[in-house]
Amino acid sequence: MLEQGRRNRIPVYEWMRVIAMGMVLCLHANYQLGALADAGSPLTPTRVLGGFLESFAIIAVNVYVLISGYFLSKIPFRLSRLLRLWCEILFYAALIPVVLRAFGVPISGTDIWSAATYVLPVSMNHYWFATSYVWLVLLSPVLNAAAEHLSRRQLKAVLLGLLFVESFLPSISPVQLVSDNFGYDFSWFLVLYLTAAYLRRYGAGRFERGKRALPAYLGSCLGIFALYVALHLVYERTGSLAWYMQVPFHYNFVLTYLASVGFFAAFRRAKIPEGRASDFVMALAPETFGVYLIHQHVDVKDRWAGVLQRFFGEVSQTNPLRYLLEMLAAVVILYAVCAAIDWVRNKLFRAAERALSKTRPAAWIRRADAVFAERGDKEESR
Repeated sequence: MLEQGRRNRIPVYEWMRVIAMGMVLCLHANYQLGALADAGSPLTPTRVLGGFLESFAIIAVNVYVLISGYFLSKIPFRLSRLLRLWCEILFYAALIPVVLRAFGVPISGTDIWSAATYVLPVSMNHYWFATSYVWLVLLSPVLNAAAEHLSRRQLKAVLLGLLFVESFLPSISPVQLVSDNFGYDFSWFLVLYLTAAYLRRYGAGRFERGKRALPAYLGSCLGIFALYVALHLVYERTGSLAWYMQVPFHYNFVLTYLASVGFFAAFRRAKIPEGRASDFVMALAPETFGVYLIHQHVDVKDRWAGVLQRFFGEVSQTNPLRYLLEMLAAVVILYAVCAAIDWVRNKLFRAAERALSKTRPAAWIRRADAVFAERGDKEESR
């Protein structure tokens, strides 16, 4: 969810980043507003629509990691990038409860264990995505070295082996596998990172050139939706497959993976016209990670939907059009508020970086960056 460098940002990937964050908000709105059917809820018209939206938005997190892997796999590791990421995570994890307490809002960190999630957000898995992403950035030099030194066939073999274990087996198992975390962990991010590295080096071949990428996205999403409806109907009639009803909406589900790669491969070939819309997206993209960190904070994620419902009222399970309008309004409001907050945070961070740029720790960090940059230059010259 981080930009790959403000000076080198490419519009088409920034559009993908902004759209993917909108999809993330849609996913969370569906869950928080009760617009998804499960084993304990009937398949109402609103939940049919919610499942349809979920099926097309479930690729969001995978696409974010594919974007990051695509760029991180071709640039040297930078300690400054990792520290900037860690500081941004800590900023929101620690500051939000202080602000809430100042306004008299109860917080979850009332003992040492729960309060540790504020000051050690990565180690305590405050944000599962952020924790997995930090590990991905930290290990990117190793992953890049592996991707660069493996032949095309070797890299493909490794990727297919990982996909078999991390995606195919969990997708067909009627029971939960002990090792399966549904794509909410570093092991799945590893698969996506290597996928992006492969696409960067070799492309998607006939899949991309033959204009099959977009149909792969659309077809896979429709397949997910069909499974969502069919599995729920089977459960209502037989009481079986309660566990498997959730599988099509896992990030590592095989159709979700295919849809993610299809979306990424198709969108990166799109031609983005210049203009106000593109300028707006380029300005908004750097704030997307902050949008995630704010609305998914442990003291915020279960509250924002209730605040919005005070204005919209309870979700109607029989009026899907009304739900669609309310959900879109919720996404726009949440996106705008969080992005505005992160814009301020970004200004503060830039000022702090300028103020600290001449200190001794900053010099150490620049020297560490230079070591990896030198190594990257040598690899490129071979």
